[in-house]
Amino acid sequence: MKELVYIQDFLVSADEVGDWEGDEQLVADNLNRIYHCIYSLADEDIAIEKLEQTLLAVWGFWQYNSDLVSLEDEEIEVFAAWLLSQQQQEDDEL
Repeated sequence: MKELVYIQDFLVSADEVGDWEGDEQLVADNLNRIYHCIYSLADEDIAIEKLEQTLLAVWGFWQYNSDLVSLEDEEIEVFAAWLLSQQQQEDDEL
């Protein structure tokens, strides 16, 4: 079902991330890398709502986190996998 989620709806530009003391483009790039990584790691049959909910959770987690400017690929992959597992864990608890 994930093919029904249009990832471009979630991607951001430097103009949309607020003030990051000159690092707005880097922040936007890192957020977009996170979005793409989550999409890539998500199961093909993930519910549309669950994937959208997971993607929407990204900004809330990172919006005030200064580590966003220095994320490496491995850290992005670990975060994406963790966030997907948290969403799955919430489903399992229901």
